[in-house]
Amino acid sequence: MNNFSFAKEKDHNVILNVSVKPNSKTQEVLFDSDIDALVFYLKSPPDKGKANKELVKFLAKLLNISSANVQLTSGQTSRDKTITIQNTSIIDLQNRLNEIVENKK
Repeated sequence: MNNFSFAKEKDHNVILNVSVKPNSKTQEVLFDSDIDALVFYLKSPPDKGKANKELVKFLAKLLNISSANVQLTSGQTSRDKTITIQNTSIIDLQNRLNEIVENKK
């Protein structure tokens, strides 16, 4: 996960392009090098925004920030989504995601 082409920084915010897989058996995030994106596996169904809410809460928990700082900015009804994380940098995001990956090993 060296490139981080799925993220860009703008005005002290990070904009992420992610993919989601609702109705999964586990809740986890993986990097898929084939599509160069973070893929979030969510337990919730894609019904009435349940998976979107789980995505925001899960990402906030992973990054140890308030869910108020994580906003779904596009893709409400799609598996491909854009998320804005306020008051952070790509470096902070990269460090936290690398910690998560290292802890899984």
